[in-house]
Amino acid sequence: MDAGKREAIYDAAAEVFARHGFRQASIDQVARQARVAKGTVYLACRSKEELFYEAVRRRLEAWSVELARTLDRPMPPDALLERASVEALGSMEDHPLVLDLFLGLYHAELPAWADRFESLRALGQARVETILRAGMKAGQLRAGMNVEETASVLLDMQVAISIWRRRTRAGKQAVRRRQAAALKLALEGLRS
Repeated sequence: MDAGKREAIYDAAAEVFARHGFRQASIDQVARQARVAKGTVYLACRSKEELFYEAVRRRLEAWSVELARTLDRPMPPDALLERASVEALGSMEDHPLVLDLFLGLYHAELPAWADRFESLRALGQARVETILRAGMKAGQLRAGMNVEETASVLLDMQVAISIWRRRTRAGKQAVRRRQAAALKLALEGLRS
């Protein structure tokens, strides 16, 4: 199978799973969306579970690349965290499968795949950990913090803001204010 067709299948799967969820989505829907035969989908992945995992993994990688591009410029750690926060929130809205991954929804849907989904979540968290370590090394962030737990809490904060946005249908300005307040609170506790 050529790479273009495989990509079309994974892109279609991400859209179908984001729209319908794992249980309600079908291979037939993915095939229709990708404009391929159902059997062709099975050439890309052996099962619906594997297709779902690949769709989530690819969306997370796209999210991670977007975040990396944003964080490529030299900035102080607090500015990087602020920038990462804004970008992460926007990307989670653009990639609902990534948000659902951070919400832990897939652990319940596919418990046998929980470890694989947890590794994906850890990949997403690694960018924040890098910023925190750089800030500690530069003496701008508190020494001795538990970097993994702190990064996880910061990501959970982003997820909470995304949930709040969905629940309230808040506009961009309200989201930015809430995000700025949450980040200011977190940074006050992180600065050395």
